[in-house]
Amino acid sequence: MSMQTEDDLNRLIRRTAAQPASSVVHLLAEAVRGRHGAAVQAVLFYGSCLRSGDDRGGMVDLYVIVDRYRSAYGSWGPALLNRVLPPNVFYLEAKGEERVVRCKYAVLSVGDFERGTSGRWFHSYVWGRFAQPTAVLYAQSPAAADRVHAALGRAVVTFLSRTIPCMPGPFSAQELWLRGLTLSYRAELRAERSAKLAGLYHAAPDYYDRATEAVLPRLPFTVERVGEERLFLQGGGLF
Repeated sequence: MSMQTEDDLNRLIRRTAAQPASSVVHLLAEAVRGRHGAAVQAVLFYGSCLRSGDDRGGMVDLYVIVDRYRSAYGSWGPALLNRVLPPNVFYLEAKGEERVVRCKYAVLSVGDFERGTSGRWFHSYVWGRFAQPTAVLYAQSPAAADRVHAALGRAVVTFLSRTIPCMPGPFSAQELWLRGLTLSYRAELRAERSAKLAGLYHAAPDYYDRATEAVLPRLPFTVERVGEERLFLQGGGLF
């Protein structure tokens, strides 16, 4: 792994994390912080409203990263539930710009967030989401921001490490991400249509292509080029 490659991924993650959000989305982030106080280490914005750049008529998706579950809730009941079966998911609404804005937000400790974006978690619930573009609306400190950015980068590495061995032959970056997204969402209770999954890639093709280029040298196996736009796992895939 070269330092240049590591820097490329880090720059991509930080640039994507710094993308702007509307004032009402920030209002929701502040309301979430009001609920959970000083325990909040970061508030992340992802999902359809981020991709479209429009929060009107939709449900904003937020992830709240906390230091510890006990300090986030102030009682053992919800803290224990969040620890045993993370994440806890809540609904919140706030009034801004003469309209009501709504969000659902999930609570995850920084430790679970770091484990969930790494190869230590088999299930794709966390790393499958956060390999996708994510904005950081709030970070408690530069150190907290660094931990979040590092975890987002690990999510991309985990996603591609798990997906590439499932590719049956030479593949493009687009085919790779569509395959990974399909496998990731198929593992959950809800099913997503192929057209929607394709839309995830087409909403940010430059991000996915750059992420692929930055991560390839960091993978635990060799991926070779076939022509200018296609890649191939040396030794073949699993299927």
